[in-house]
Amino acid sequence: MEISSASPSSLKKLILPLISLILIWGFLGGGIEWHRLNWLHVWRFWIQDAKNMILSLPVVLLLF
Repeated sequence: MEISSASPSSLKKLILPLISLILIWGFLGGGIEWHRLNWLHVWRFWIQDAKNMILSLPVVLLLF
């Protein structure tokens, strides 16, 4: 699949798994720390990780 011929439906197919991966990673990775940290602290880490992934996404696409 070429990036230049990407349609909105193919973008949805890329974004939805990415969001679900972030949520799954957050539940699995953050679940261990829930008994030590409060909810706002955990959410702050999740939002920061999601922001970093979104910012690095164009770089990853350029590599392919």
